[in-house]
Amino acid sequence: MWLSTTTALVLVLASIQLNTCYAQQSQELERRFSVDGAVAEAYDYVVVGGGQSGLAVASRLTEDSSVSVLVIEAGDNGDALRKDIDTPSSTYFKPITGTNNDWQYQTLPENNTNNRIVWWPRGKVVGGTSAMNAMYMVRPSQLEVDAWGKVAGDSNRWGWNSLLAGMKKSETFTPPQDDVKNIAKIQFDASSHGTNGPIHTSYPPFGFVQYGQFLDAMNNVGIWNNPDAMSGKNWGAWTTGTFINPANWTRSYSRTGYIDVLPQRANLNIITSSTVTKILFRSDSDSTATGVEFARGKDAARQTVKANREVILSSGAIGTPHLLLLSGIGPKDVLTAAGVKVQVDLPGVGQHLQDHITNSVTWNTTVDTAGSLFKSGTKSAEFLAHVNSGVAYINATYLFGDAATFQKQVADQYTSSLSTALLSQDPTVVEGYKTRYDVISKQIIPSEVGLVELLINLMGETTTSIGVALQHPLSQGRVYINSSSVFDPPLIQPNYLAHPADIVMLREGLKLARRLGSTSPFNTTLRNETSPGSNVQSDEDWDKWIAATTWTQFHPGCTAAMFPKNQGGVVDTSLKVYGTNKLRVVDGSVFPFLFSTHLGAPTYGVAEIGSTIVASAKNSAVSSIPKGSWSWLDLFHGLPSSKGQ
Repeated sequence: MWLSTTTALVLVLASIQLNTCYAQQSQELERRFSVDGAVAEAYDYVVVGGGQSGLAVASRLTEDSSVSVLVIEAGDNGDALRKDIDTPSSTYFKPITGTNNDWQYQTLPENNTNNRIVWWPRGKVVGGTSAMNAMYMVRPSQLEVDAWGKVAGDSNRWGWNSLLAGMKKSETFTPPQDDVKNIAKIQFDASSHGTNGPIHTSYPPFGFVQYGQFLDAMNNVGIWNNPDAMSGKNWGAWTTGTFINPANWTRSYSRTGYIDVLPQRANLNIITSSTVTKILFRSDSDSTATGVEFARGKDAARQTVKANREVILSSGAIGTPHLLLLSGIGPKDVLTAAGVKVQVDLPGVGQHLQDHITNSVTWNTTVDTAGSLFKSGTKSAEFLAHVNSGVAYINATYLFGDAATFQKQVADQYTSSLSTALLSQDPTVVEGYKTRYDVISKQIIPSEVGLVELLINLMGETTTSIGVALQHPLSQGRVYINSSSVFDPPLIQPNYLAHPADIVMLREGLKLARRLGSTSPFNTTLRNETSPGSNVQSDEDWDKWIAATTWTQFHPGCTAAMFPKNQGGVVDTSLKVYGTNKLRVVDGSVFPFLFSTHLGAPTYGVAEIGSTIVASAKNSAVSSIPKGSWSWLDLFHGLPSSKGQ
């Protein structure tokens, strides 16, 4: 699908404007993202991690000019790879994964996946993983989020209505162009989207007929085409939007949305290439966070900075538990074995790790794909803005024909799977696992909520594939440490496929993908199946192939879960870390269980809610000060010096 003359002209002008903007902003951004700029002795808030959540929190908090914020980011500003970050299709054709802007995590080898080491890329750059992900704009279902609020103990703050408001607050939605809307059969309800947020969402200007064929094939096998998947009913199939700015067809992520658009703020300082080595506390017996220690390299001198109000961890599902553990907050046995002095014995830290695992059915194709067009030299602005967009969420009733039978099977496996599906046997962690298990087996499986996600992938050079990702794994892993140094990577043990139901759900999703490959009209562009191929037919064949080839969809979470402390929780409903003062977590590690979604939208929602919680706590503290207790010195409380700002 090609551009109209008018649209092409707009894109050319936008490209010129974007390049000019890069040049004009370079000096300002260099000051904002400083590697060696001056750091004040103290700030009101120190935010650890300049990724998706951290930048959102810093941006919102510094809307109040009386508040000072320091953001410490381990990666660089990303400018050397900025063109690749901004260009949506570079996610597939020229990714920043494997570069210095990727943490390049790896899992431990595990028996259930043939002792393979699985690559877990995460963004080590200003913007974090929002600078490198596939840009899917998907929201979870209302049922899942309301279950979160109920198990956490605060349905008002963490139920669907609140999270939806947070997600909409972060978003500015632009409807698709009519030609793209028609070719990809896009449906949406604008009222379900945000209209004035920092993150832009829309649909890429380049479409493929295969998206419409995918939806028609879904309909032909009895799967609903969802007209409004953002409203809390996210099951069925649809062409989804992406985090993209239609003004210039660039990636919209936390740096461009929450930071780059701001004028210089004297109360916001962001330092890069600086790694927080530990959280500082008032004393061994007083777990009040007073600041952090950081270093600008493994062998560099350690520096400290005070947090007058709070330390906020926004380092993600791996970085946040890693830093908590290194700071002495976590399971006592893990800390002691790693040579870390125990500050707070909190068994849930790093536990309950979940990830969406995935695999694909792949066919040779008879038509052009995004991959073949890219190889042939197609480089138009609209084409380079294309990313995969067709998704579907499939429930238990469809997968198994009888959700009740599968539900009973899962329920009956609870006791027998405890020793393998959960790595920690701490009583509180086990109790939390039971609650999660009940949510999945008693609420999600009998509902319309998807157990697997299907995604169409058109990025292969000669192939088309349908990816299948497990949304509600019953297996749970952990992040832990065997070293007291932040510069040694954490140990990631996802515990993939340890619960027998996980491989069953994934297998049935893959069978459905194969069925779609022979369903009209999607099958009209397909030739032979190349993977797993005709040799995989029986359930045993499928299970062997799944164990040998399944990997991550890059959606880790739940490692600092919002749960009651007596159920292995790490943070309470105000995001405070149990057993501490002035220490919060605001990122995707606080999800109590994974949802049927990509994690971008709900993580922005958490950041918006978390920012409001922090700001409200500050305002409450101010309002509680007795009249007449202010002095002129309070006007300067916590503000950094002008040096380096």
